[in-house]
Amino acid sequence: IPMYKYLLPVIVLLTFVTNLFVCVVLTTKQMRNPTNMLLVAMAISDTLTGLIPAPISIYLYTMEYHKDYVPYNLCYCKEMTETHLPTVFHTASIWLIVVLSLQRYICVCHHQLAIRICTMKNCRRVIVGIYICAFLSQVLRLVHHHYHHHYHYHYQQHHHWQRHLYNVSLVLGLYWWFRVVTVNFIPCTLLTILNALLFLAMKKAQKRREILFKQNRRTESKRLAENNLATLMLFTVVGVFLAVEFPLVVLMATLIYENTANEDLIATETRSIAASLINLLILLSYPVNFFIYCGMSKQFRETFVKLFLSG
Repeated sequence: IPMYKYLLPVIVLLTFVTNLFVCVVLTTKQMRNPTNMLLVAMAISDTLTGLIPAPISIYLYTMEYHKDYVPYNLCYCKEMTETHLPTVFHTASIWLIVVLSLQRYICVCHHQLAIRICTMKNCRRVIVGIYICAFLSQVLRLVHHHYHHHYHYHYQQHHHWQRHLYNVSLVLGLYWWFRVVTVNFIPCTLLTILNALLFLAMKKAQKRREILFKQNRRTESKRLAENNLATLMLFTVVGVFLAVEFPLVVLMATLIYENTANEDLIATETRSIAASLINLLILLSYPVNFFIYCGMSKQFRETFVKLFLSG
C-alpha cells in the first residue's frame, strides 16, 4: 500500500516528464531515424504502462478509498487500467527493445541489408504490428471472467464485486504459459544472443578503429567510435531492462509451477510483496533511459540543451 500511496504518483510523474523530453528531442528533424523512432515508441509505451493505472491507484490508495468496498461501476475500469492495458503496453515495450537490438545488430554487422530494410516506413509497420500483437495477447484474459452486482443488507447497503470464472485452471494456465514463453523467455533469450553478437562486433570494430587511428585515418576512426558508443548505449538500456525483468520471469515461473503442480512454493503474502517490489523496479527503470541517453549520446544531449536549456 505505501508504494501505491506515495511512490507511484512520484514515479509516474517523473516518467512522464523524462519521456516527454525523450519524445520531443528524438522527434526533432535532425534526430529522426528508424532507431530513434523505436526509442520514441518505447518511451510512449513505458509512460502509458505507469500512467494508465495511476488515476485509479491514486483514488483507491493515495486517497485511501481502498478501505471501502470497490464500487461496482469501477470494477471493469479497475481491472482494465490496473491489469490489462498496462500489460499490453509493457508487452509492446518488451518487443520494441528486442526489435531495437535486432535493428542495431543488422546496422552494425550487415550494413547493406540495413540500408534496404531498416527504413522509416518499415519501422512504422513493425511498431504498429507490435501494438496489435500486444493487444491480442491480452484477449484471453479479457474474456475469462465477468462481474456480478450483489447487495448485502446489514446496517447499510454496500456494493462489492465478485469474479465468476469458468475453467479457471485451463484458461489461466494457457495464458501464463503463453505469456512467460512469448513475453519473457523468448525476448530475454533473443536480447542475450543479440547483445552477445553485438559485443563481439564492437570488439572487432574497436580493433579496426585502432588500426585506422594508426594509419592517420581519423575521420573513419571517429565514425567507428561513435557507432561503438551508440552500441554501448544500447547495451546499457538492455542491461537495465534485463535486470528488472529477470525477477519477474522467476516469479511468473514459480506461479506457473504452483498452478500446474497444485503446490505452494511461496506464501500468498510473500508473493504479493514480491510482485509489488518487482513492479516498483520496473516503473523505476522507465525514467532511467532518459539519463542514459543524456550521458551516452552527445547528439541527444546537445539537442536537449538547445531545446530546453539554452537562453
